[in-house]
Amino acid sequence: MSLLNVNLSSFIKISSTWLVACIPLILIFSSKSSILILFIISFLLFCYEYIDNNFKYTNTSYLNNKICLYIFIFVVYGLISVLWSLDYFQSLKIILFEFILPILLLMSILCLSYKTISIIDLNKCVYGFIIAIIILVYESKSNMAIRSFIGLRQWHGVLAHAGITLSLISPIIFVYLYDKSKILSLLFFTSVIFSSIFNINDTMKLALIIFVFVYISYRYILNLKIFVFLFLIVYILFQPFIWSYLGSDYLAKTILGFKQSAIHRLQIWETFSNLSLLSPVHGYSISSGHFLYKFDNIISQIPNNLHKFVDTWHPHNNFLEIWLDLGIIGIIILILFISELFKSKWINNRGHFSTLVSIISVGSCANGFWQGWWITAICFVVLIYRISDSKKCIQ
Repeated sequence: MSLLNVNLSSFIKISSTWLVACIPLILIFSSKSSILILFIISFLLFCYEYIDNNFKYTNTSYLNNKICLYIFIFVVYGLISVLWSLDYFQSLKIILFEFILPILLLMSILCLSYKTISIIDLNKCVYGFIIAIIILVYESKSNMAIRSFIGLRQWHGVLAHAGITLSLISPIIFVYLYDKSKILSLLFFTSVIFSSIFNINDTMKLALIIFVFVYISYRYILNLKIFVFLFLIVYILFQPFIWSYLGSDYLAKTILGFKQSAIHRLQIWETFSNLSLLSPVHGYSISSGHFLYKFDNIISQIPNNLHKFVDTWHPHNNFLEIWLDLGIIGIIILILFISELFKSKWINNRGHFSTLVSIISVGSCANGFWQGWWITAICFVVLIYRISDSKKCIQ
């Protein structure tokens, strides 16, 4: 290897490590910028593979042909759905920039070899994550002083994106660090718990609680994976029927009491469940929640008390959103993908399985499925897992 290649390799090792460390911090201030940084990291790592004469597709337990096929079919069907969209250009923009680009990023991360991806030093990344957690807590409690100072919009949504991402990756890093440095691992996880307690984001707490519960119970509950899979399939299939039949008022009074935020979320689910049942076969196309409120002929077919919830952009429930946008056809493709994922070797690792359940849980009650930051957060989780797994594989 020439001196130029040696220097370039050293530059890539250092820069890729610190770029990974900075992603949670970047998420706090601009969630859309995080996907650009991940693309830069991916590009640098592919350059390293070329320099190291190691450029080749690496068949790992993360991917198999059927999983790739279902992802491809889902993307193609999403593009086809634009043809019957009520707002053609809005749907096309969403699927290109909020879905296809993050999916391409995910595929590129999965195709990197273990040898290449292991050059990222996860120990050093931890310090960047801890700094992000400290700023996350400070921003949550200071009316976003830093964001205001540098002229960014005062909106808690971006902080929520960073909080959810950190809560998804923190257990992975804790498990990875525990065998190497118990003090550093405990320091990191304590800071995350501290952040979840004092942070404004309830979803962050949910993600951590579910991961810890599943991770601990994995060894003690027989056939836990089968139970989760069957429950998930039934839950996905009957989403619109559950919320439209039971109704938000009944659920709020009998199960959740009168907490206003919970009632509001249930009313949103009831609204979009009623809308999805009006077009149950193929839905209204990608990102239909962004423009359905414009069409009175559709809105008039649901109860009057739900009209005001139509313009909430998305149902805050990934599975219900797929029902709304792509109908039963999209749901069947999704179930085929999930079935293949649960059959893969990747799911046999309890850390992987716990993270997957945590992601599914958050997605079923919080953000939108087509939001670029959400798919990017999943890409980041996969990247951290690949870094962690690469160390074990090479050792």
